[in-house]
Parts: sequence; structure tokens; C-alpha cells
Amino acid sequence: MKVEMEIELIGVSQNIKQIRKLIDQVADTDLNIVVCGETGVGKEVVVRSLYQKSKRFGKPFVKVNCAALPNTLLESEMFGYEKGAFTGAHKKMRGKFEQADSGVLFLDEIGD
Repeated sequence: MKVEMEIELIGVSQNIKQIRKLIDQVADTDLNIVVCGETGVGKEVVVRSLYQKSKRFGKPFVKVNCAALPNTLLESEMFGYEKGAFTGAHKKMRGKFEQADSGVLFLDEIGD
């Protein structure tokens, strides 16, 4: 069994306090959330904190590093494929959308 470490936003600035407040406001909703910011500002910490406070906690958390995903593999990685669909498809593979069903799909570095 995989155990999740509790994620906590550290800081006392007004910005951190506002982020905590926003997380608390949306954590119990079924809204799709977009977290924007420069590389290295802590988007994943915000997303994991939101996940841990949500009703989706304990369900799949699937992270996709979009910057490391070549365009040629995008469709098969995200949507999956059936055995024999193309050369090298020796077995069925569930895509990231299906893997994250009822949980969280975190698309990291989507703009890169």
C-alpha cells in the first residue's frame, strides 16, 4: 500500500494565506482547477495540498510531465491503446485519463 505524505504550504505571507484560503474554498467541489505559475513556484505542492483536502483523496493521483512527453506519444499515453493497435503494442494500455478516473490528473509543465 502506498502512503501519501501530508503536504503543507509553508509560509506566513499574504499570498500563502490567500492560496490556503482558495484551496479550502474549492477542495470540496467537483470543479476542474487550473493552477498557473512559473516553473519552480510550487504548483505541485498546491495541487497535492488541494488533493489531500478533497473528497478525491485516496483515489488515483496521476502526474503527467507534459514537457517530457513527445508529440508522437501524446495520444496513446493520454487515451491508451488496444493490443495490436500499432507496431509494438503487445498489450492493452490504459491511458492517463482512465488511470485517473475519479481521482486527479495533474498535467505538469503543460506549457513547455
